[in-house]
Amino acid sequence: MKNYFTKGILFLAILLTACGRQYRLTEHNYYGYQVYKGLHASETAEQLITPYRDSLSSIMNEVIGISDTLLLKEQPEGTLGNFCADAYREIAASYTAKPVDVCFMNNGGFRVPSLPKGNITVGHIYELMPFDNNLVVIEISGKDMIRICNRIAQRGGWPVSGLRMNISGYKASEISIGGLPVDSTATYTIATSDYLANGGDELELLKAYPQQKSTLLLRQALIDYIRLLTSNQKHITSIKDQRIINEP
Repeated sequence: MKNYFTKGILFLAILLTACGRQYRLTEHNYYGYQVYKGLHASETAEQLITPYRDSLSSIMNEVIGISDTLLLKEQPEGTLGNFCADAYREIAASYTAKPVDVCFMNNGGFRVPSLPKGNITVGHIYELMPFDNNLVVIEISGKDMIRICNRIAQRGGWPVSGLRMNISGYKASEISIGGLPVDSTATYTIATSDYLANGGDELELLKAYPQQKSTLLLRQALIDYIRLLTSNQKHITSIKDQRIINEP
């Protein structure tokens, strides 16, 4: 059994300035411990942690739904992104009590590459979306909607709902919303994350628009949506339906 212990002491002078006392580090102690498989847990620490760990495990292991297929994060579109974008557009429409034309999210917001086939737990959704981002609804111009589509094209495709487009040379083409060609003079209602609405991922143009920010965290909204599916005796399903196409 090997252990090692190191201790370093660094002395620095306390400096005084004309504006008052300025503090500096005068001593630094460093302890190093070797971590290996044979290391035993502290009984005291285990007694302290166990109740919290058991409670958290009970919450995270709750099965909230069943997925008929493996849901994958892919580009230009994937079954995971399609499911989430469709869910958020429906949730946003219900929250605002009015139609939502488009939902888009960025792939970076999804922190795991897939959700498994079979039982989906609360923990799966926390792993998918560990950040405390909110669902946001904005009304934007058709002109800026086209700009957003070009941004999506530059990124190789993002999860979208209510929107169809082609990507050619990192530019968007054949854009349609609700089955109709995009109108640069129209106004569209979109749902997205507050991260993107606040200019994240180089979408600064969205910062100019007033937000209807929900109290719904994206993570909790998705958990509630899956629970609703289950209560209606429905499973999680998703397909790739060519809502974004990469042209050769």
